[in-house]
Amino acid sequence: KADFSAEQAVRFCNFFGLDSAAVDYYLDLLGRDRAGDTATREVFEQRPERQRHAWLTLQNRLKDEERLSGDQQRRYFESWLMQLVHLCCMLPKRNTLRAVTEALGLAEARVEGALRQLVEMNLLERRGEEYVTRPKRIHLDRSSPTFKTCHGNWRLKIAADVATFQDPEGVHYTSAMTISREAAQRLRQAVLGHIEEARAAAVESAPEEIFILALDLYQVTPAADSDD
Repeated sequence: KADFSAEQAVRFCNFFGLDSAAVDYYLDLLGRDRAGDTATREVFEQRPERQRHAWLTLQNRLKDEERLSGDQQRRYFESWLMQLVHLCCMLPKRNTLRAVTEALGLAEARVEGALRQLVEMNLLERRGEEYVTRPKRIHLDRSSPTFKTCHGNWRLKIAADVATFQDPEGVHYTSAMTISREAAQRLRQAVLGHIEEARAAAVESAPEEIFILALDLYQVTPAADSDD
């Protein structure tokens, strides 16, 4: 029942090859358990909680190649159209006005307007009839005013596509469940890990088609008081 000493804890972390963030987290947990009074214990309890919150924030886990200004974020994320047109121009032989219009099945005037805005935002460059870009990963964090609008628009788009069976091989799963807080934390970590893997796979693969990946995991009911 004795706690590790600081020296033993460091050797333990080195033996298992933990990275610096994990070492800090582990040493803070050890400091909490070894604290001799309540005030010291509270200090060490707050530090791991801040680290855990930062780790569960996608903005801190994903390294983005492109940062948009506030006005650009508003224009780019106010509907799914801008993002979809931008992505289509990354596909081979689908980066002209006519090709994008045919590929997405949209009105030419809507596509032309989106292309014009993307050029103004320096996300596309027009070369003759073609619109040239380079693969970009643009992440919108939850502090942005357009965060809710972006997610809401894409879910409306997904609902419409599901209703018309755009892709019979597409995976669509929705489940409302009652689970423990511990299980919810494991699910949250699994979802975040999957997002990181998906983004890495997207960067490494060749741009051939456009796919939508949407994941949601959130608590519906307010946290209940617990006696444990």
